Amino acid sequence: MKKQGTMSDHNTPQWLREVLRRGFKPKKIYHLPNDALYGFVAANSGTVSVFDKKLYALEGLPGAGKTSLAILLTRGNKRMGRVPQILPTEPANDQAMGQAYYFRSEELKTRAIMRSPKKEFVLDRYYPSTLAFYWAYDRVKSATMYQTALRWYRRALVKKLIIKPWRVFYIDLSVNVSSRRKERVPARTSPNMWLNVNFLRRFRQYYVEVFPKLEPQTEIITLPGTEKMEALEAMIRNKL
Repeated sequence: MKKQGTMSDHNTPQWLREVLRRGFKPKKIYHLPNDALYGFVAANSGTVSVFDKKLYALEGLPGAGKTSLAILLTRGNKRMGRVPQILPTEPANDQAMGQAYYFRSEELKTRAIMRSPKKEFVLDRYYPSTLAFYWAYDRVKSATMYQTALRWYRRALVKKLIIKPWRVFYIDLSVNVSSRRKERVPARTSPNMWLNVNFLRRFRQYYVEVFPKLEPQTEIITLPGTEKMEALEAMIRNKL
């Protein structure tokens, strides 16, 4: 981690001063629009520190092709690493696990990135999917788990247990196409969230309406999931 400057320093990006002026509090991770990939604004002092690793997160409904794309983008690429879906143990049949289980998964991904000598990474899902899961779950089950997820998210950013991606590629797919690709039969009242139509629609909605407001600094690029894999790969490469 290296120093970028202070809030009074002319090298500090104007947009960062502006978002702070509009009410963003200190001790928050910010996405910087240059080689400084994401910065940490220290409390009181206004010092901006930046990380030197660049992350690209692939997000979308099951069947969107995230894993295949991550493999294609990193195969034979010496400068870019692939971070797969990491879980402490694999749940059977999409079984719902406790929140700490999924939080731990995101932290393990980040740990793998920080330990790697590589500077660029493609992630097969990252913390946006965990936030999307609990936001959608709450609306289907009338629960309050998203607030717990948000508290983890904010604490994990400050402690650098997770770090903001340079770009999020959301591969947009309808619920029907997602279910057909995964050979699943969706239902409106299924206890399995990945078979529950209402949940899947809400999960998709999160990336379009909620996450951009939570992270206005993070660039989100929506891609048509019905495109062929080669076309999607080319679209993503054009933005790397």
